[in-house]
Order: sequence, then C-alpha cells, then structure tokens
Amino acid sequence: MGNTTTSTNAAAQYVVIDANKFSLMPSQISPTEAAAFSCAGTTALVTLVDKGKLKASDRVLIRGAGGVGIFAVQIAKALGAHVTVLGSKATMNE
Repeated sequence: MGNTTTSTNAAAQYVVIDANKFSLMPSQISPTEAAAFSCAGTTALVTLVDKGKLKASDRVLIRGAGGVGIFAVQIAKALGAHVTVLGSKATMNE
C-alpha cells in the first residue's frame, strides 16, 4: 500500500492507496487543474528543500509567482526564509 510505482518505477493500471492520502478537489476547478497543483507544489518543495537545502534566514529569489512560484513563495516563507519575488507589472495583484 502507498506507492503508486514499483521498485523499477513502472506505473500500474490499478493501485491501492490509504483513504487518508486523498483530499477533496474544489468544485470550481477541473481535474486537470487539481492535478497541476500537486505537481507544482512538489516541484517547489523538492527544489527549495531537497536540492536547495533552504532553511530559516536564508534569502531566496523567486522569478515569477505563477505555477511553481506561488508554491515556492509559501514554502520559503513557511521555512522562515527572506523571500524576494520578481514579476511584471501585468501580473501584479493591486
């Protein structure tokens, strides 16, 4: 139970996963959008924590806050890092 891949990283047609590993999808988004959330969040987490070894008081520059960037900002702030985000005026939230 748990993993959706085998030890050789092969995909399976059917898997068994604990019910507590699921979360409800908001009704306002499509299944494709919901799937992208986990992909973008995982990318940000792996990049900042696993590869970047980000820790409290580190400084991080995030270029753009769409997709992966949205999650990167939240993860970095949650870890206590000083976050600077670069973006265009067109994408600013006023």
